[in-house]
Amino acid sequence: MKLVVVIGGIASGKSSVSKLFSEKGAACIDLDLIGHEVLHNPKVKEALASRFGTDIFGEDGEVVRPRLAQKAFADADSTAALNAITHAQIIADAWDLIAGYEREGKDVCVVEISPYDGPEGTFGVFTDKADACVAVVAPTEQRVARAVAKGFSEEDARNRISRQVSDDQRRQWATHVLENDGSWENLSGQIQKLWEEL
Repeated sequence: MKLVVVIGGIASGKSSVSKLFSEKGAACIDLDLIGHEVLHNPKVKEALASRFGTDIFGEDGEVVRPRLAQKAFADADSTAALNAITHAQIIADAWDLIAGYEREGKDVCVVEISPYDGPEGTFGVFTDKADACVAVVAPTEQRVARAVAKGFSEEDARNRISRQVSDDQRRQWATHVLENDGSWENLSGQIQKLWEEL
């Protein structure tokens, strides 16, 4: 099975790229979705409460993600603390899914990684094994507008972008770069070429 890592910042179009790969038969894993799921893990919740306070929880005892995000993305130290609490569990859960897709006989598995921090960083464990690393890039103002359209506040979107690496850095890490500053048809065409190459 071929492993393809897709990297890009908030609202760059990673999910659109994954959808296009999925339509061609690839299995797709979104580390952000796994990140949402690990917030239900009792040990993770305990660590989050200790670092960020119990007001991040709703009446049902579950994490209210916008409340957590407001605190976790307020400064670099807080973001680092969130990552330290959640990343190990996210990585373990993702490898379990990858192994499952391989057992099922999937030809390609795409792993979508928002917080990719380079080959020497936390998520380099995926690119170490990957057949391709695809960077999805788009202009900052376009990404902010997309994020706001999805329900983020402009401040939250800009804070998240400022805490992530630049598109120029992603280009250096990637084996392939997809420019997502145009139409769906344009992006689809780029995916078709990449699929044929893979």
